[in-house]
Amino acid sequence: RADGLPLFNTVLHAVMTTANDIREFRTRFRGQTIIEHDVVHASYTVPIANDQFAFCETRYVRDWKAFDENGRRATEIAKTQGELTDKTAGEDHWIYLSCMPWLDFTAVQHPVPNAEDCIPRIAWGKMTEEGGRWHMAVNLQAHHALMDGLHAAKFFEGLEENLKAFQDARSI
Repeated sequence: RADGLPLFNTVLHAVMTTANDIREFRTRFRGQTIIEHDVVHASYTVPIANDQFAFCETRYVRDWKAFDENGRRATEIAKTQGELTDKTAGEDHWIYLSCMPWLDFTAVQHPVPNAEDCIPRIAWGKMTEEGGRWHMAVNLQAHHALMDGLHAAKFFEGLEENLKAFQDARSI
């Protein structure tokens, strides 16, 4: 924030970079076949008037400036949509994301339509400071047939590294 960077897009980029760096986050069921996407993209909600929300999709690119521009543009478009429309139905190259900056949570349960739904869901919450260190709750829900605790651990370690690298790059 001190650098004037959008906190949401910064965290979103770190989350998506981490997810794209781990093969299992790009892996999906297609009937009886397992496929791997080259890249997965962000699908999330943005707040609009009257405590409502709109669906928003941002194509992932590793370059921060291009991703931030994509995200800002996608958010503005989503905020002007007249009705709530999920444009991700029938596609599986997404990561479903939720940001709950009002809550410092310990767990989140994401809805899934059926047992075959294997799109990972990631949520993050309020940033809190304790003892000179900042903390942010992060929740991961994934299909256990495609990834396990090792991949979850890699995700959380990678996310911490990507957020720190982002911070270090900005302090130079």
